[in-house]
Amino acid sequence: MRKSIFFKIGSMILCMLLMLTIVSFANTGVFENDIPEIVVEVLYNEYDEDFISEIVLDDGTVIGDHDYEIIYLEESKLTRDPVLISAYFNYAAWITRDGVKTLSLDPKDIIRYDETTTYVTTGWNILKDKSLGIAANSAWPTAQANIDTFYWQYLCHYNYAKNKDYWNLEPNRVANSYTAVVTALCNP
Repeated sequence: MRKSIFFKIGSMILCMLLMLTIVSFANTGVFENDIPEIVVEVLYNEYDEDFISEIVLDDGTVIGDHDYEIIYLEESKLTRDPVLISAYFNYAAWITRDGVKTLSLDPKDIIRYDETTTYVTTGWNILKDKSLGIAANSAWPTAQANIDTFYWQYLCHYNYAKNKDYWNLEPNRVANSYTAVVTALCNP
């Protein structure tokens, strides 16, 4: 009986030591995979990579605060006419974070301060034209409710957040009206 108690106590101690070793080993990052927290698929960028690392996310952190990867899409996959996007945007990229995609834009002043909305409309038409490559991305919304909300996010940034450094449009968001998007500060 005495042997049995010592055996049980010894087994428990060994199990606890083994668990502590596993936890310590897991905290070293050995079990983590090499998938970055954030993936940035650059469609167009007039700036350098430091610009991308400083993009502010919705939670107030910047991309550079996270493990991230930048992928430059081949020009043939980007657009048939890269001059079009470069005339209206300084930067455009799909950012994937926690499996959620966001279209991140830095519109040129021609869009930000357009008093007639001609350039705002043209900029949107360039974004949504599948033949130009941006809307051809699998993240572009396909359901009409998402498309409407995506467009309303774009308009909301133009009307109420034009000086925001980046316009982050989220294709998975849904709102029942433009007013709902505005009330939610452009990202319902």
